[in-house]
This record gives sequence, structure tokens and C-alpha cells, in this order.
Amino acid sequence: MRHRKKGRTLGRSSSHRKALARNLLRSLLEHGTIVTTLAKAKEYAPHADKLITIAKRAEVKAKALAEKLEDSEQENIEQQVNALRAFYFKKAFSILRDRKLVQRLFYDIAPQYAGRAGGYTQVLHLDKTRLGDNARQAVLKLVEELPEESEREKTTEELNQEKERRKEDEKKKKEKE
Repeated sequence: MRHRKKGRTLGRSSSHRKALARNLLRSLLEHGTIVTTLAKAKEYAPHADKLITIAKRAEVKAKALAEKLEDSEQENIEQQVNALRAFYFKKAFSILRDRKLVQRLFYDIAPQYAGRAGGYTQVLHLDKTRLGDNARQAVLKLVEELPEESEREKTTEELNQEKERRKEDEKKKKEKE
């Protein structure tokens, strides 16, 4: 009996399942849709939802903290907000292990789902089976379409501008001291 044993083992060791999850999530966030077995799709769709939630939560909490700290008129508001964002960034990075993909998750994908309260992925059953082992196939896809290449370039430019602004702010702080 499998009492209190949550999740599917998928015939793999725990380290293999962890690597499989990482690779499936990377592919899903990179391409927007993947074809895999039904069991894998059902198992890892909630993981993708949780990643997007992490990215959304980072922005919501950062805005709330900024508003709260503005009321108290502290000097290091931006530093605390950036520390909070870095915490969530590291959390997502520990799962994906790809800095560019995490940036894309936070700056491109999560803002698309700002108005949606969960349910960011779909599992669509395919009517075909895999040729080698007759495994049922499914499509795991994000509900919203991923942004186009030109939109991604804009966000990269915005990131570079933000880095330059931070460097300038640091220089101003050093000059004040």
C-alpha cells in the first residue's frame, strides 16, 4: 500500500526525477508547450504553476513592501525591495538553474499572468500513444502565449537600463560618503 506517499515515482530514482522536472520545466518555460507522457504532464504541471506563482509573488510583495516603507520614510527602501526580489529570484533559480530563463520567467512570463489567480498550465490529452512503449501522450502548455522575440529584446534592454541606473545610484551614494 502506498499510504502517505505523495507524487508519482515514474520508475525513476529521486535524483533522476528532480533532473527530469528541471528539464521539463525549462522546456515548458522556453517553448511554451511540450509533448510528453500523460503521467509526466500531470505530475509537473503544478510545479510550473508554482514557479509562475513565485515570480508573481515577488512583484506583489515588493510593491507592498515599498508602499509600507514609504509610509515610514526609511532611507534604504530600494535596497530592501531588491533584497526581497533577490530572495524570490534565488528560489526560482534553485529549481531551474538557468539565469536567463529565470529572468524571462520574472520579467516576461509572470506579468502576463498578473490578472489570473492560478491555473497557468493546461494538460491536453493526445489521442496517440508513443511508438516504443505505447505510453499515452499529452501536451503540457502554458495558457497564455509566450511573448514574441521583439518583446523579449525590449525587456532585455530594460534590464540593462535598470542595471545602469543601479550603478549610477551606487556612485552617487559613494560620492555622498
